[in-house]
Amino acid sequence: MSRDRLLLRIGWLTILALVALAYMNGLHAPFVYDDKIEVVGNATIRDLSQLEAVLEYNVSRVLLILTYAWNFRSFGLEPFGYHVTSLVIHGLALAVGLAFLARLGRLGGHDRPVWAALFAGGLWAVHPMTTEGVTYITGRSESLCALFVLATMAVWAKALLLERDAPGSGRWPRLLAVVLCFLAMGTKEVAVMTPLRCSRWRPFLANTHGMMGAGLHGSGTCHFLAPLPWVLPVEPSMLSTSFLAKWTARSLLS
Repeated sequence: MSRDRLLLRIGWLTILALVALAYMNGLHAPFVYDDKIEVVGNATIRDLSQLEAVLEYNVSRVLLILTYAWNFRSFGLEPFGYHVTSLVIHGLALAVGLAFLARLGRLGGHDRPVWAALFAGGLWAVHPMTTEGVTYITGRSESLCALFVLATMAVWAKALLLERDAPGSGRWPRLLAVVLCFLAMGTKEVAVMTPLRCSRWRPFLANTHGMMGAGLHGSGTCHFLAPLPWVLPVEPSMLSTSFLAKWTARSLLS
């Protein structure tokens, strides 16, 4: 194991301990606000054998609803298990976020990419703005989406690093990035911006350090933008025919 990788893992565990300490007092918080609709009042998550009903409840956030279904199967309506799941998701998002930042730093020629990644990732992980995504169960859409988006960008950055040294060697990481991007878009709609965001790396890196290597050429960007034609026409129609139509049928338990 390289020194940088070891440092990154030790840093992740250290920040993770701080995150657990910061959110420990929220693990026994009750269901609040939209939790009473999306979890307590959502009858579809109570029977995973009726998978079609689970998937149709909110077709634009399928993976999110599946995590609620798994939580209900494992913990019933005990909030503690749901909060632990959200905390684990946040910790995993931190891990892939650190990997992404370190790889982006190397692509950009940063002198100390790992230390910069640990500083930025640690600040994000314990920042108050992430509180809703961790402690508010319905806010899990934010943390779960962040997990897949950051994983997508981390794998894409790895592909660029590989192809900078050996053109053509980043094919499989690119494919994995596309799969992860689809998972992100199946968690929350805003993830549709991920391919567009990554497509801007080439001019940014080129302008910063004159890096126009094979890994930064447009062909890979075109491959990464491939999910957009499938998602952009479908998302609005799914929302109008399924999600909005079912909203009025959802039961609200006080």
